[in-house]
Parts: sequence; C-alpha cells; structure tokens
Amino acid sequence: MSAVTSVVVGRRSRYSFIALLFLLWASNGSSYSGISVARVRQAGDVPCFAIPDRSETRKYANRFSGIKVYRVELSSKEAIIWEIETMRRTPKGYSDVFITPEQCVAYGSVPEGMATVTVAQPLKSGVLYRVHISASTTHPRGSPFGGSHHNAFCLVKTADRGILVKEYDEGPCP
Repeated sequence: MSAVTSVVVGRRSRYSFIALLFLLWASNGSSYSGISVARVRQAGDVPCFAIPDRSETRKYANRFSGIKVYRVELSSKEAIIWEIETMRRTPKGYSDVFITPEQCVAYGSVPEGMATVTVAQPLKSGVLYRVHISASTTHPRGSPFGGSHHNAFCLVKTADRGILVKEYDEGPCP
C-alpha cells in the first residue's frame, strides 16, 4: 500500500469514527431500533398486546397510534381482522394517547382516545396471526423514535376446552 493510500484510508477511518461518535451522541447512546418485537400475552381467552419492556420505553413517553391484527394466509396475503387507531392528533400530527410497557390492550377492546377502524373478527385456534403496534417513544429533546412493534401468535385449544395464547416461533400453528 502506498503512502498516499494509507493517508486516505486513515482519514476515511477517522471521519467514520467521528461520524459514529456523532450518531451515538445524537441518539443519547441508545441502541434502540425503529422496529422491535411486540409482546403478546394471555388475557382470559384472548391475546393482549404490549410494547416492548425496554429501558427506552420505561424511561420516555410512548405515543400510542394504533394496533392492527392480521390473519396470515398461505397465499402470502394478510387480511386485517382488527384495527384501532387514535382519534386525537396534536398539531405536530402525533397522538396524545400514551401507553406504558406494563399496559396491554386486549384483542377487541378499545382504549379511551382510540377508535375502531375494523371491528374485531372471531379468532380461531390453529391459525397464524400477526400484530403490529404503532407507538413511538418520544425522547426528551422532543423527537420521536422507534414506533413499529411486531409479533406473530396462535391460539391453541387446551384439553379442558380452554384457549391458550402462544407467541409464534416457527413451523405450523398447533
């Protein structure tokens, strides 16, 4: 490698390092991604959906925009079977409905400040469903980040004819 090449590579590396430091500073050192895994848990015989329990979602306000639940079809098409969204918007376009990681929204329920877009259809066991929660976390500097939380789930009939909500990992839904 020539001396000219090593100088150029050295400068490029230095600028890359400075850019990385700037990005870490601007994000407040957070490794928070814009897409994360929604939590799906049991609430009676229906699933209940929550945002991830991370340091960012516990520390900052989470503006709740809506939930969509899809039935996943073999044809790769997804049908929306339930959707709610915020009724109120601020002048900046954000909702003024907030959610914490401790709260979950049960399938078919409509929290205060939300409106039904698609009425909840009955869920069936052995069918794969996907949930998408829109809830952006607002940093104290005022700019929202993150906001797209996804997961998949199935309902499984138990021996006593009850329903078990199960997060989906892979393979067919039982």
